[in-house]
Amino acid sequence: GRPPCSLNDANLFQRLLFGWAWPLLKLGASRPLEETDLADLHVEDSSAYNKSYIRQVWNANNGQKSSTRGGGVERRAGLG
Repeated sequence: GRPPCSLNDANLFQRLLFGWAWPLLKLGASRPLEETDLADLHVEDSSAYNKSYIRQVWNANNGQKSSTRGGGVERRAGLG
């Protein structure tokens, strides 16, 4: 099986300085990495999730007229 994603348990400092990736970098320095060395992607990082999300946003905005000043963005931000 794949190892757990170390980003899940990383604190802010580790995230900012990429300390969460250190074990994988250390392993890669000692031997070529294999697919089983890599953790699974978070669901939110998968192409299937993002395709679904983009489709939902597209469908929610489909047919809405926007002004030439970017009305769509202003409307989503609650400014229009």
